[in-house]
Amino acid sequence: MAEDEKQNVIGQFEFIALHGSPVPPQEQLAVLSRPGVDGNAVWKTGERGSPFQLVSVVDAEDVDSAYSEALRYKKLIGKDPVELVKDGVEMETKFNYRVLVRNVEVIRIRATLVSSGGLVADSRAKIVCRWTLQAIAI
Repeated sequence: MAEDEKQNVIGQFEFIALHGSPVPPQEQLAVLSRPGVDGNAVWKTGERGSPFQLVSVVDAEDVDSAYSEALRYKKLIGKDPVELVKDGVEMETKFNYRVLVRNVEVIRIRATLVSSGGLVADSRAKIVCRWTLQAIAI
């Protein structure tokens, strides 16, 4: 693997890990039934994404910079769809979609006593966030 290949990315942010499974755009169905009528009707309503969640883990220089970074994540909410790379797989090139950031929830920010050896040299904090994303076909 080349040194510049990123393993876990949402937009311009890189992470040590992204936990969860992305959900690509897929055919959506509407199932209808009426009282007094046997059976159901199924209509295909088009291919589009559904919201899904990923949990990000990354280190930071210290607790203050961790909070600042989390605020930067929230600036992606509602903006144009961004790239998603999970475990080295680029969703845009492999599956033809980017992701809309619908929400970012900070689960935990904590100080660490020793550097974790993550993405930030001499890091002293960890950030764990839950992202609500939606795939947008390109």
